Amino acid sequence: MRQNFYLKSSHKLLHVKIDWGIMVKNKGMKMKFELEEEFIELFKLLKVTGVAESGGQAKMLIEEGAVKRNGEVELRKRAKIVSGERIEVGDEVIEVEATFS
Repeated sequence: MRQNFYLKSSHKLLHVKIDWGIMVKNKGMKMKFELEEEFIELFKLLKVTGVAESGGQAKMLIEEGAVKRNGEVELRKRAKIVSGERIEVGDEVIEVEATFS
């Protein structure tokens, strides 16, 4: 299932596309996030993908060490996530891809 929506961030309007899929092997959710800018801050990524219900909840997940970036725990809320990175929160996986050239 593909989802499109818009996000206002830093006085810009970002178009966000997310592909949702189910990972049967791990019984989790796998999604692809299409990045239309150079990067997205980690807490914003968790919020726009629905992994966290709010920016505050996203920040708490990061502070608690519940978020992995490319297999390693990431504690920086504003870490710049770029194309090719993989974010894991529990059994949910976000693969970040670029749509810009």
